[in-house]
Amino acid sequence: MSRPYDLIAWGETMIRLSPSDGKRLVQAKMLELHAGGSESNTAATLSRLGHSVAWLSRMTDSPIGRWVEQELATHRVDTSHVIWTNEDRVGLYFYEPAGAPRGSQVHYDRRDSAMARASPEQLLKSLSDMPAPRWLHTTGITLGLSQSCREATMNLLAWGKQGGARTSLDVNYRSKLWSTDHAAAACLAAFPSCDQIFLARRDASALFGVPEGAEHVEAVQSIRHLAPHATVVMTLGEQGAIGWAAEDQQPVHVGTRAVPVVDRLGGGDAFSAGCMHGWLRGDSFRDQLAWGNLVAAFKYSIAGDIAWINPEELQRAWNGQWGSEVRR
Repeated sequence: MSRPYDLIAWGETMIRLSPSDGKRLVQAKMLELHAGGSESNTAATLSRLGHSVAWLSRMTDSPIGRWVEQELATHRVDTSHVIWTNEDRVGLYFYEPAGAPRGSQVHYDRRDSAMARASPEQLLKSLSDMPAPRWLHTTGITLGLSQSCREATMNLLAWGKQGGARTSLDVNYRSKLWSTDHAAAACLAAFPSCDQIFLARRDASALFGVPEGAEHVEAVQSIRHLAPHATVVMTLGEQGAIGWAAEDQQPVHVGTRAVPVVDRLGGGDAFSAGCMHGWLRGDSFRDQLAWGNLVAAFKYSIAGDIAWINPEELQRAWNGQWGSEVRR
């Protein structure tokens, strides 16, 4: 079967507003704009690595909504299947970056956004007569936006599975969006429809009761018990990532290299894109995790939510040419 897309990513993209030069939001006179959404961050990064990618969402047809579309099109992401509406609004979030002793802060202004009011009927209509992609991706953020959005997402995962796509969910828990109990229940309901599950180590504890002091192998095994037919990939911060492929008898741990952080937001989304990049290339599971770690490292060096990278510089780093000096 011919598949026009390597990836379709379904989720909300918002406008991110951030002060610059270390200012707090209450000090700022100007704010920088970025397009930010977990699924579209992954989509844009994967597109920049040479893969055919589409972003699927419901978006208000306004100058703000069209600005988001334009930003994603800059990364060669296909936006032709977006559900446009003259109703509702584009979600916003305000990000105040900081280091110790105060942490960074995110303030959401996304209630009643266009994506939160997506319906299963609208979504399936937008996919009519289109074959499933090689990979279909969404996150727990999308599950948490509303009941109708959750139903649409479950239908989309079923459509992908039926069409032969590899389906994935990044748990991506947001405490300002919903409670741990509701998030855990929704993710557990989605797990049977997923071929791959991404989650951070902290979410394994917060949502699924994995003891914080548990060894990484024990942690990933606990999630695998909840989704025995899926590949489970768990990010471990500076310790890299551990994954357990559905067909393997034991997990794989891949370390990473510490890098200075310019902007931490979007690192997990870049990691997912790197893993997908490795899978689409036909690489081993170990290499898929290593690609994820490498793409995330690149993202940490770049401002904004999206990893503005290209295949050549990524390949140089993969080959051991780790840049730290000025290239002339």
